[in-house]
Amino acid sequence: MLRSEKIKRTLEIQEEIKKMEEANNLNNKIIDGLLECNKLDHHKNLNKNQILGILISKYLEWEGDSIMEVASSAFEDSNYHDFNSKILNLWQKQ
Repeated sequence: MLRSEKIKRTLEIQEEIKKMEEANNLNNKIIDGLLECNKLDHHKNLNKNQILGILISKYLEWEGDSIMEVASSAFEDSNYHDFNSKILNLWQKQ
């Protein structure tokens, strides 16, 4: 194998390792969130959507703008364009 091919392959492997570490970090945040939901009494009777909301909030580190971006994307993808426009206008007025 040529030196340039080795360098290229090393960079590819490093990029794959980085992607795996990011996925592992996401998995750890999800697991932490699920454990937190399971431990707290006020989270015992949550439905799957409420749990997902808590996980998203935890993953985004309770950053309102990021949470709104996720919600907006979900509304757009679900064809709630008018509602999404209204909620974004309200959010921007804050």
